[in-house]
Amino acid sequence: MWLEFARADLEVAAEHGHVNRWVVGIRCYHCQQAAEKALKAVIDHYGGDVPHFHNLVDLMQIASSTNDLPDGASEWRTLNAYIVATRYPDALHEATDDDLAEALELARAVVAWATSVIETAT
Repeated sequence: MWLEFARADLEVAAEHGHVNRWVVGIRCYHCQQAAEKALKAVIDHYGGDVPHFHNLVDLMQIASSTNDLPDGASEWRTLNAYIVATRYPDALHEATDDDLAEALELARAVVAWATSVIETAT
């Protein structure tokens, strides 16, 4: 179920349409959410207790206890910038189209890795 939630966030993040200045940041937030849920999917798949925190670095550390992370996974932490920045107006970071493109690339990589790990294990 976690992986399905991750894919749903990724789908929302990748949607096209009218974009106002807030939508890009919200899409970046959904990229972070996709990555978070994908990591939680791996943790859950291997019987771990799914933590109730959002930091991708901490989730990567837990997920890597059962599977090697791919090269470049350290870049996934970049998505942590969107945990708070797009949820609270007073912490707002106005994301750009370039930010969104990078966030989508990173989120897709996390979801693809999690999918591969889970499908290989079953």
